[in-house]
Amino acid sequence: MPELPVPGSISSLASDAVAEAVDIAAQQAPLLRDKQQRRFEIFDIDRDGFVTPADTTALARKLARLTGHEPDSPRSVQLEATIAKI
Repeated sequence: MPELPVPGSISSLASDAVAEAVDIAAQQAPLLRDKQQRRFEIFDIDRDGFVTPADTTALARKLARLTGHEPDSPRSVQLEATIAKI
């Protein structure tokens, strides 16, 4: 069974993950990095630097609206549920 992090050490784990992500990004081709950055910007609806469940819900609602569906329509609800699984 994996050991659970000690309270207070999560920020250290997050910091390590961010550092690793920066290293990986530095090794990528610039075009690929630009594409990934643009997609992140699309998904980070509230521009807080994180893609959260609230962002994915907002994205689903935006897509539903752009395709002509009312917020509570069956298609809109289905789209929201599908995006939430991603």
